[in-house]
Amino acid sequence: MADVPALPVTGPTPRLRARVRARVMPWRVISIGLTALSGLAWLTVLRLDWNPSLALIAAAVATSGTLIPLRARWAQALVRAALWGSFVCGLALSLAGHGRSEMGALLALPSGGALLLLSRLGRRLRGREPMLFVATVLAIADIGAHSMITVFALREVVRDPDLLFFPAIAGANLVGLLLLRWLRTPWPHVVLNALVVMGALLDVADVKGFVNVVVGGCALLQMAAAFMAVRPPPSPATRRVALRWLRALLVLGMLIALAAGGLTALR
Repeated sequence: MADVPALPVTGPTPRLRARVRARVMPWRVISIGLTALSGLAWLTVLRLDWNPSLALIAAAVATSGTLIPLRARWAQALVRAALWGSFVCGLALSLAGHGRSEMGALLALPSGGALLLLSRLGRRLRGREPMLFVATVLAIADIGAHSMITVFALREVVRDPDLLFFPAIAGANLVGLLLLRWLRTPWPHVVLNALVVMGALLDVADVKGFVNVVVGGCALLQMAAAFMAVRPPPSPATRRVALRWLRALLVLGMLIALAAGGLTALR
């Protein structure tokens, strides 16, 4: 029997690549614009208390949108971490009240919108170790957010040592993330974030209740992500269901921030 010649394996044709780029480009441009708006929204937080570090945060978040066209996973992790940290901080501010709700809505809406768009553009990130990527994004966002809180409240630490809880959270997440990536063990990350949850429940930092809810909730998310990061990759169906839930949570958070900011504006 004559051998049947094997068909050549070819990649996508130039015409197909051009069609994909044409479909993706508008969404990518919009996500870059929303990321820039998130950075500008950080400038409104300066109304609470002038701090040059907040201007640096605004610049860092705004310029992180330039990483969106890059294919490198580190670039995609950094831009998502900047947006996730901005979204969580914006949602927390919107729930704070006392004139902060409008600032929180201005911060949460563009960052949440950019995350929704990136969830549609991130198909190439769903291959190898997707949950390790998610755990990395959440940890970097938490490190950045608590570092920002630390810098913002630095002048108050001398009078209120309880605020050292926030730099301790940033350090715990940094150590846990490094051990998770290097040793592929979730337990240090889980134990350290369990201590963060206990600190939030006990109100170690002596802050308002909504702050403890946000801090504890983010720590629980990181514990779950750390456990899932060392498990076999989920099936495509499971990933689709998880992505739908993530988008629903983002939309719910955006609606809460919008409602809180709107009610404050009407008063």
